Amino acid sequence: MKVSHDSVEKATFRLGKILFESLEDYPETIATLEELLTKYPATIHKAEALFILNYCYNKTGNIAKANETKTMLEQQFNGSEYQKMVTNPGAGTQKSKAEADMNKRYESIYISFIEGRFDQALADKSIADSLYGTHYWTPQLLYIQSVYHIKQKQDEQAKVVLQQIIKLYPTSPLSPRAQTMLDVLGRRKEIEDYLTNLKIERPGEDSAIVVVNDPATRKVTVEAPPLMPPVVPVDSAAIRQADSLLALQKLEDGLKAKTTGANPVSKSKDSIRPDFKVAPTALADTFSRAVPVIKPDTITNAADPNLSRTRPDSNNLAGVVPPPVSRAADSAAIAPKPKPPVINSVYSADSEAPHMVIMILDKVDPVYVGEAKNAFNRYNKQNYFNLPIETSNQPLSDSLNLVVINPFPNASAALDYTRKTAEVAETRIIPWMPKGKFSFLIITPANLQLLQNRKDLAEYIRFHGQAYSGR
Repeated sequence: MKVSHDSVEKATFRLGKILFESLEDYPETIATLEELLTKYPATIHKAEALFILNYCYNKTGNIAKANETKTMLEQQFNGSEYQKMVTNPGAGTQKSKAEADMNKRYESIYISFIEGRFDQALADKSIADSLYGTHYWTPQLLYIQSVYHIKQKQDEQAKVVLQQIIKLYPTSPLSPRAQTMLDVLGRRKEIEDYLTNLKIERPGEDSAIVVVNDPATRKVTVEAPPLMPPVVPVDSAAIRQADSLLALQKLEDGLKAKTTGANPVSKSKDSIRPDFKVAPTALADTFSRAVPVIKPDTITNAADPNLSRTRPDSNNLAGVVPPPVSRAADSAAIAPKPKPPVINSVYSADSEAPHMVIMILDKVDPVYVGEAKNAFNRYNKQNYFNLPIETSNQPLSDSLNLVVINPFPNASAALDYTRKTAEVAETRIIPWMPKGKFSFLIITPANLQLLQNRKDLAEYIRFHGQAYSGR
């Protein structure tokens, strides 16, 4: 039975190597060697299998799994040849050095695309592909190449590159995005025709907008709202005066009824005499009744007859003695907020003011700055759909661009967004962007305006480190 297991174990490993070395089928290599390590965790081929898996995960753009296999090699096979080649590729065998040189060559092509040296990137890639085939491609390189072709309206070239991503790297996070871009490219003319035929007539004030959904011609027309009848102003002062006269007249009727026994006569507003007056003696008599004075009930202290306190009761609310107020509690409740640290800078620190998040892109062509903005728009709509977050681009200098994400109510909210987003930016949001090309900061609108005026990013980074340190 053991011989049978050993044979299966060896055959599985050999199949994984064939898929890797001869066929360069990285997804199938991963599936085969992961199955090997699952069924035979103590296999004698574990170190080499982890080394191959590390390479395949890097090639397919799964950085998290590549780091996981690297960690396993360092923990379980520290000092082995495979661990050294993964940790320091330049220190390995002659073959690994050659592979490192070729990877470096494609990395240079990748950076040329990102920084906008498109002619040089395309020429270098053509030479490298003729020498090495597809062996050293990465999904990130192919993706940025496809974006370049799309911006140049070279749709057929873009489709070829996107299909290569889907075929060669089906498990990469860029694969579903490549499929979406293929679908959009297939409908580019339809979308452009729709936008071209969309005619909008600017409505006037208080106009109702009606959209005519005609497939041939999309047109927006305007209908004026129906006219409302004029509003007659009401003289509220006159109404209040009439009401007062009616009340006085009813009061006199009541007084007459008491003295003569006659029934009071009710008069409407319209029947009030203009010369009607109430005798002042009648009103004086009505409201001249004496009001009794309520003496507070007191309790005499037996120890000291001269000391008494007022006992509250239902008839003497004025005698209620309020409980003593604790000054210490009041002081704690209204304790002033700690003052922000004093920073010697032209920028101002206000953690309670509205904030923005800025992603700084260093030497990134505007083509990919726009693509980065689109990527964060998609991410925010999926993950922060209940918040009114907007994304825009702002150039800072010839080599620096900003992706501005806002608004956030205060510094804490902006920092929380930054922490969560920075963790997934490299793997989910912009996996095609080289890691050293972007970084995140938070900033207030006033400080952003100041930064745009001064153009000194290093100065603001120093302020940022002092204002938001430890948060």
